[in-house]
Amino acid sequence: MAPAYCTGVGKVILAFMNEESRNLAIQQQAFHSYTDATHTDAKTLEVELSAIHKDGVAYDREEHQSGIISIAAPILTARKRVIGAVSIATSTSRHSLDGLEAFRPILLETAAKIGTGAQSWRSPI
Repeated sequence: MAPAYCTGVGKVILAFMNEESRNLAIQQQAFHSYTDATHTDAKTLEVELSAIHKDGVAYDREEHQSGIISIAAPILTARKRVIGAVSIATSTSRHSLDGLEAFRPILLETAAKIGTGAQSWRSPI
């Protein structure tokens, strides 16, 4: 398991959390540099999280493990509450970050369908 600050799934979840929860999660985080691309402080992470929130997807740019990249999208409820994420991960020997961009539309569509499905599920109790 990898920390949220250095994975596509983790960063997209952080980006779509409410501000209070996100701030608390970041304040409690000890930053460890796994690769040269890993965020090592809250300031650089917060800049990226703001961009992720605007863009709708997050990327892992070999931040946790060299040679591994991903694109991730948030799963949101109808009220825009993040409840999870979906991602496509691969190796840099098979794809580039630009190559992952081609998966953006289907990834966003899939995340939206899951979110809608999660919102429509009702507990029998």
